[in-house]
Amino acid sequence: MNKVYTMRVVAIVVIVCLCGCSIIPSVVEKALAEEKMSAAGVQYEEKNLDAALELIEEAIAHNAQSGKAYELRAFILLGQLKWGDALDSARTALALDSSLVKPHFFEAANYLLYGQYLSAIKTIDKVKMLHPDYPFGNDENLGLLTAYWRELLSLYRDKLPQSGDVLAKEALKNFPRQNFLLTIKGHFALEQNEHQSGGEFLEKALQENPYSLRTVQIYRRFLLRKKQYRKAYEIWRRIVPVELIFHKENKVRSRYVRLQNAMESARENDQASLFELAQALTFVGWEEEALIVYEQLHGYEEHKQHLKNHVKFVEALRKYVGKYYQTTKRDIVQMLQDIREIATTFDIDLKTTPQREFNRYLWVVREANPFNPKAQSLCDYFARYNKFFDMGNNYGQIEIRLMNRLCDRIYHREIWGKPRTYQAITCDETYIDSYSGYFSGSPTIAGRAFLSNQGFYVAVDTLRPHIITLKEMYQRITKPQQFPEKFAMRDKEFLPYNRSIADVFLKRSLGDEVQKLPEGDKKWDALFNLVLERRVDTVHNHELGHINDLPCYMPIQDNVTRHLNLLWKQGFSPNNIQTRFEHVAELFGVRHTKYLDFYLFQVMERLDADFEGIFTMVYWAWYGRLPSDDPYYKSASRIYRGLMRLSGKENDWPTLQKLTTCSDTQLRQWIHDLCGEQEITQRCDCD
Repeated sequence: MNKVYTMRVVAIVVIVCLCGCSIIPSVVEKALAEEKMSAAGVQYEEKNLDAALELIEEAIAHNAQSGKAYELRAFILLGQLKWGDALDSARTALALDSSLVKPHFFEAANYLLYGQYLSAIKTIDKVKMLHPDYPFGNDENLGLLTAYWRELLSLYRDKLPQSGDVLAKEALKNFPRQNFLLTIKGHFALEQNEHQSGGEFLEKALQENPYSLRTVQIYRRFLLRKKQYRKAYEIWRRIVPVELIFHKENKVRSRYVRLQNAMESARENDQASLFELAQALTFVGWEEEALIVYEQLHGYEEHKQHLKNHVKFVEALRKYVGKYYQTTKRDIVQMLQDIREIATTFDIDLKTTPQREFNRYLWVVREANPFNPKAQSLCDYFARYNKFFDMGNNYGQIEIRLMNRLCDRIYHREIWGKPRTYQAITCDETYIDSYSGYFSGSPTIAGRAFLSNQGFYVAVDTLRPHIITLKEMYQRITKPQQFPEKFAMRDKEFLPYNRSIADVFLKRSLGDEVQKLPEGDKKWDALFNLVLERRVDTVHNHELGHINDLPCYMPIQDNVTRHLNLLWKQGFSPNNIQTRFEHVAELFGVRHTKYLDFYLFQVMERLDADFEGIFTMVYWAWYGRLPSDDPYYKSASRIYRGLMRLSGKENDWPTLQKLTTCSDTQLRQWIHDLCGEQEITQRCDCD
């Protein structure tokens, strides 16, 4: 036992005895509890959670009336991903000591988990009322903003503008410059015919973040109603990868050339130019915008009705998919039958069948074929409207995604000394999202490779940098600072996040370009394009890594032995198997990217996982795994550890610093060596 600790306890006992007090056990027990709780706090800060829990349990055994002890216990249990126990402990803490603040946030987080967003808002508002001097930090503000965001998104989806308008006003009192809140407030105002107010809120939203897709979508419709056609086009063109869209090998390039010409030629009251604009909008997939222009035309009733039916069908399909995600009670064949019936309601004759719609891999997996869609399939139907439709059950449940196509291109590249042909479809403006995107409120999947081995998609709406991100990057490049390593867990398996290392690679990637940036808003536009180009390239090469890897395992029936070997090596763990595939793809991506320094910057940024805040950790606790269990986190750690090993010592942190001074050629050689160790320098990886 610690000598100082022993003397403190003895001193307390002596004092109490001399006073002849009759509450000796109570005072002694409280002293012991305080000592144990203090020690538990130290272990918790050091992320030694098992030791911290043991100590806090001892503290509670000495004094079961300490609300602070139960509060600390709640945080320790949260760190161990035991959400139910953590919540119970927080509730006990508040029952014992009503002056505590943080237990309220556990309750609010629980409401968020169960989709009771208004209750979460009320709980946090209660904290502000009871504890007006409590300083809200990033985590508390994140919880409140998330609650507002999710509830407002629900009202937006359900088309309830009056309720949404009231809540948006309340939210803006707390977050007056938040782009999403300004945007949604503008939308709800427009839905109630408050056009001047709606336009003003959208302009403010665009000032806060001119690169927000949702803001641009809503504002361009507003501008089309105001007959400001060129401006509607320019605010969109500002946030898309223009070089990809207008590349000569882009299959859908002509659609966007037509749109550009139509936007420039459109004139108010010029029926011919407006009809051409409505057609051009339809063929790039902007159907709602096309309807706005059609309303400015006389006649064309057949065109209008046909387009209205299509828009209603897409909206009905979106609601149907959302309902499925909440219940997951239909299988993929039943869903196709339901979709045919929905289409019939709007006079759309779909002939879709499982055979017409999917590639099938044994009896396990069905997957849409958007690269060579069969006639009258859903993929074929949506392609007419320039949309990319993805539907399949290869992740254990049915996933559907519907997006606009920006670029559809066949690539011919040499990979590991062999010619390789593949198709990459760059998409944007997700109308119907995947399961994870639906529940998170915004698209989360940046790309997906298809088991057919023909190609993949890249989703730009997951990659657009926020203006705040751009300004932070600029600061990190021009005025770098030294930061301590940030440990996720005290475990030799985990590499600490090192922002200083990330900053060096960021500067190596963008430093020269930043020196040439123009002043004013054009500076941010130029930096936006540089960052977006690199992010798209990163995902492109990562997904290409999957395409290079897939022939080793597909078709399934011809590679049964290899699949069994994979299962055995990965301990039959789904997470380990996914990590293996993502690591192979990530290594391949780093090896083949044009922007090695930027890729290494992003790999280091993956290690910047927050393990502490209630509202950050609650979702990890709910799903039962730490951010460090994420396949991308594990892969990032392995890549840097591999580079350190090849350049010096794996656990020698100066070696990590040394990587930032190596030449591009040397880094690429080490990455190539890591690929060789994983046996992915061949067409087929038999790891």
